Amino acid sequence: MERVTRTGRGTQTFVIPELPIAERSDDAPPQDCIAPLIYNAWYVIALSEEVDRTLRVIKVLNQPLVYYRTEAGEPIVLDDRCSHRRYPLSKGRLKGDTIQCGYHGFTYEKSGQCIWAPGMPVNPGNQTKLPFGVRSYPAVEKGPWLWVWMGEPALANPADIPLPELLDRPDATICGYKMNPCNYMMIIENLLDLSHLHFVHDAVDLDHVSTPPSEVPAPDNAVGWSKIVESTEVALAANLCGGDPKRLARQQDGAFQYGPSLCYGYQRREPLAGDNEPIKPELMEIVHAMTPVDERNTHQFFTMVMSDPFVIDKAEVQHIIQDIVFEQDVDVVRDIQTYVDEETRTGRLEFNMIYDRFGVKMRKILDDMKKRELAEA
Repeated sequence: MERVTRTGRGTQTFVIPELPIAERSDDAPPQDCIAPLIYNAWYVIALSEEVDRTLRVIKVLNQPLVYYRTEAGEPIVLDDRCSHRRYPLSKGRLKGDTIQCGYHGFTYEKSGQCIWAPGMPVNPGNQTKLPFGVRSYPAVEKGPWLWVWMGEPALANPADIPLPELLDRPDATICGYKMNPCNYMMIIENLLDLSHLHFVHDAVDLDHVSTPPSEVPAPDNAVGWSKIVESTEVALAANLCGGDPKRLARQQDGAFQYGPSLCYGYQRREPLAGDNEPIKPELMEIVHAMTPVDERNTHQFFTMVMSDPFVIDKAEVQHIIQDIVFEQDVDVVRDIQTYVDEETRTGRLEFNMIYDRFGVKMRKILDDMKKRELAEA
């Protein structure tokens, strides 16, 4: 297939080879990489251990939320705006299990119901249910996180939270957070296409990248892949767990993206034939929870666990993974989002290779989820 382009030195003809690609639409618009906001889904909003008797705020799907624990330890999530004059409730104060607005004192119980306002008798033993309040959201703790359901409350089923059972290794587990200035789809595609590990992070050799992944069965609204590299260096994970970073091992990589909000990935290693020494670590699991702030910004919570204990301080592991490795990804998606926002060209602007088919499939899954959500509204 020939393409003709004009340069300052005249007309130049070049050939785009017929390569294996995931989709061949010649009019794929640039906004394809901007996934819609899905409301009927569970999203992470905090690390459970950080949810306490302090009023905290987070923005999810364009909505500011305030969250806290009751005196009995129950997590509560409400709209972070007083129904009187929209002052942030997170700037108010807790009185028992109720929130008192810091502007005029409107007071809300944990259901969001307003139970006191100026001009009413102060009688805590005889609270009045006023005909207004703020929205409360279903909230559940699972794994290391607090999850919130942003959609239709009747559809909220905690059993649908797609977090798998992870290794129980407190001495080899970290949890962290990054803010990404991009649509959440760009993070999903980053996590499903690990060929970038060589070029962005210098974390795997080129032979590793040359081994294509294969699709594996996945639940509804999910996509999964796996691949086996017969010989590769264990590198970063070995450094963290006391192994030899130059040692070669047989490695299986895999990842599953569940709807808009969670990606589970793993690396499983075993010694090469004739090598009888155990591998450190044999297994690494990592979960990323994506929570859109809005169409252009995304919270990214993550937890990583190894099968062998860390041999360096956890704070240093946290720094390496969160502030160095994942910050390199943030730089990439920031630049892509900037160019997408500034794009003025039309026609086909992206060409997909074999690694991209999982991200492209997720684009379609998320579009279909949004269509169903709108149809059922």
